[in-house]
Amino acid sequence: MRILICLLLSLPLAAQDLCATISHQEREVTSDGLVRTTTYQERFQRVSNHLWLTRLLPPHRPASEHEAHGREIDLSIAGRHLEKRADGTVALEYLRPDLRTLVEVAPREWPEAGFDGSWTLAYHLIEPEHLKSFAKRKGPRPGTTWYERKKDGRYVKVLWSESLHLALHLEEGREDGTRAYRMDVALAPNAKGRPWEHPSDWIRKDYTDLLD
Repeated sequence: MRILICLLLSLPLAAQDLCATISHQEREVTSDGLVRTTTYQERFQRVSNHLWLTRLLPPHRPASEHEAHGREIDLSIAGRHLEKRADGTVALEYLRPDLRTLVEVAPREWPEAGFDGSWTLAYHLIEPEHLKSFAKRKGPRPGTTWYERKKDGRYVKVLWSESLHLALHLEEGREDGTRAYRMDVALAPNAKGRPWEHPSDWIRKDYTDLLD
C-alpha cells in the first residue's frame, strides 16, 4: 500500500496535458527473511478532465487465473478511465478493448475496485496538501523541487515538477530497510488518440455484475 503523501505546494487549477510511462518498484522483507520485489509499468495519460491509466503487459504472460476459469473480468489489466465532470463529480470506468467491454463503477464500489476516491492523487500522483514538515530544496533541473521528510522511522522523498504539477519521482519506506517503494515517471510524446473512447456496441457492465 502506498503511503498517502501531503506536500506544501501551491497549485493552479489546471495543469498541462501529458503522457508518461510510470515505473513502480516495491520491496519488502518479511519476518521469516524472504525478500519480495515487485516491478511493473503503467501508461499514464492526462487530457483536460480525463485521466487514463493502464498496465503495460509483457508480450508473453500467463492467462488471468480468474478469466481462465470463466469467472469475473480481471480489472487489474484493464484500462482505468477517470473523468471529472462539470459539476465536480468524478466518474470511474474500466475498459477491456480485447473483450470489447466497459465496466462502470459507482462511487460506493470505488474502494473495492481499487480507487480511493481522490482525483487529486490520481491527477498529480501525490496529494499536494499543506504539510510544513517537508524539507524543500532545488531539484536537478529547472522547474523541479525536492520535498523530503523523515519521521517515526519512515522516509518520503518526492521530485516535483512545477510546470507539469506532477510527481516525477517518489521514494518512500522504512528506514530499517524492511519496506521500500519507488516510482519513476518518464514523459512521452502526447498521444493523438483517446483510449477511453470506444464504439457504442461494446458490452456495458456494472461493477456489481462482476461480484455475482
